[in-house]
Amino acid sequence: GHAAPVRARHKVIAIPHYRATVHVVVGRDLAAAYALARRLEPQLAEVVGSDERAACVVLDGVPWVLLPLGASPGTVAHEAVHAAVAVAEHAGLPVAAAADEVLAYLVEAVVDVVAPWIARLAQSAQ
Repeated sequence: GHAAPVRARHKVIAIPHYRATVHVVVGRDLAAAYALARRLEPQLAEVVGSDERAACVVLDGVPWVLLPLGASPGTVAHEAVHAAVAVAEHAGLPVAAAADEVLAYLVEAVVDVVAPWIARLAQSAQ
């Protein structure tokens, strides 16, 4: 048989220590993730640029991470940094969302090298 088309999925992550919630929506592509996110939260404006691989949209201090199914671990980490900074900023911690793109990029660069490397090491250790 053939694989069923992928339905977009939504996960709510509770972060009790900061009384925070992070929403993550995964779709077959970024547009599908946006479509489900907007159905769940109509206030989410479509702010995605066509060159974006993923997005983190913050609404009233609540981050929505939007990812395509094929997102690399580094891309996931990149958007997770944006979500974490949004949560921390909303909680009054001394971080600045305006300056987090460099941090997100650096985390992405490290994770995208380490994740496949560690997977290969784990496989060869079996």
